[in-house]
Amino acid sequence: MKRKKFWVRMTVFALAAACLSLAACGAADAPPAEEKGKENGKTLAYVPLDDRPVNTDRVEYLAESLDYRLAMPDADLYATHLDNQKTNSNGTQYGDRDRLIEWLENTTADCYVISLDQMLSGGLVESRIHAEESMQDVYGLIDRMLIAVGEKPAVVFDSVIRLASTVGYNGYQLDVYNALREYGSQPRAQLEGEELTVENIVKGYPYNRDGAEIESDLDPSVVSEHFAARERKLRISEYYLAAVKEKPNVYTMFGIDDSSPKITIQSNEVRFLTERLKNGSFIGIDESAVMGVARLYRNYVGAAVSANVRYFGGGEKLSVGINGSYEWQTGRGHSSIFNSYEVGLQTSLAFPRLLAPRFIPRTRRELNWTRITLGADLLNRPHYFNMARFEASFNYDWRATRHVNNTLTLFKITYINLMHSTEEFDSIMNANEAIAQSFRSQFIPQMAFGYTYDRMIDPDNGINWQFTV
Repeated sequence: MKRKKFWVRMTVFALAAACLSLAACGAADAPPAEEKGKENGKTLAYVPLDDRPVNTDRVEYLAESLDYRLAMPDADLYATHLDNQKTNSNGTQYGDRDRLIEWLENTTADCYVISLDQMLSGGLVESRIHAEESMQDVYGLIDRMLIAVGEKPAVVFDSVIRLASTVGYNGYQLDVYNALREYGSQPRAQLEGEELTVENIVKGYPYNRDGAEIESDLDPSVVSEHFAARERKLRISEYYLAAVKEKPNVYTMFGIDDSSPKITIQSNEVRFLTERLKNGSFIGIDESAVMGVARLYRNYVGAAVSANVRYFGGGEKLSVGINGSYEWQTGRGHSSIFNSYEVGLQTSLAFPRLLAPRFIPRTRRELNWTRITLGADLLNRPHYFNMARFEASFNYDWRATRHVNNTLTLFKITYINLMHSTEEFDSIMNANEAIAQSFRSQFIPQMAFGYTYDRMIDPDNGINWQFTV
């Protein structure tokens, strides 16, 4: 059975990223570019959907906050202009894909966020009407883009064409917008299985779900152009998804532009993409770049939520930490076939003094700490096991002299309890005795002592010696 995977993992950075943004860096023999961000961060090459602030300013702010060095082409290469506005240097109202692919090939980066609408059509607005060209040329651009990305992490985002045109672009005004939207909103017959092909979807554009031709006052040339643009986008998606099928480093996001909860001209297109999308998700189109940057960073730092609360009273410090991660995989015809999660709670109470006999040498120039910690974690792996872990410890941290620091773990007890396991998991453990030992319910007691000697001899030389038993 073919399955599509959606990965939903909680992360503080993804939540924070849902409201910020990114921009620029150049390379030799490439169009001029700007440089923003911190020099010591990873370089993120970004090709925006267009030049609206949601796709430029907000992405810049997010990239800077995450310490990315952002590389972005000159705005002239990706800007969109409405009718009666200035054009770009290439003489068009939309982006210059030939110069953009050259910029991408000549820009050195650690990771990528790329708008497929911009790379192949010149932006979101132009993609709604763009039709007249050789598809082989477009496929060649896709190949060049993926070669430029190589094996590095990348998020590529695209859109499902909305129901209507853009007011003030290509000569279209509000009357055409309203008429096209009404036309696109009419329910079409829904295709499934082997019938769900580009050819059949396109054949169904003019007809309602009963097979009758949809009536409209629109100029036939407008309708024909709209159908041609939709077909072009579908063929691009079909080729692109086949090309990235074996590229786990490339994550794909499809933004459903101007979507409707009803069955519309978009419905078969979304189902077609769902069948072929193996490593990706559907999102809102105007947040695509922000979510792409968030996903790259989430994958870099890990997927977990943590929260801490501290109370400072008379020098004592109470810390409460909560952490959790969640992974959800779903397949066609299944509401949920995989739900994996981990949740935990850690508490720590620290006293700014040693609650210990006075014969332990210490200095009063520095704070000496007594720490008591308690923690618990619950881990669920569907189809395999449920496991709980409990931990308690008592520690001293103190300085014997200005150069000597000691850490004594008087005791640390960890209890692991395998609460439930499946027959499949048990059979795996029976075949791997060494691994099975680590999953058995057990108490693990520990004691430890750490010694550190740290002294600067002069401004350029020092001694740092430490050991732990």
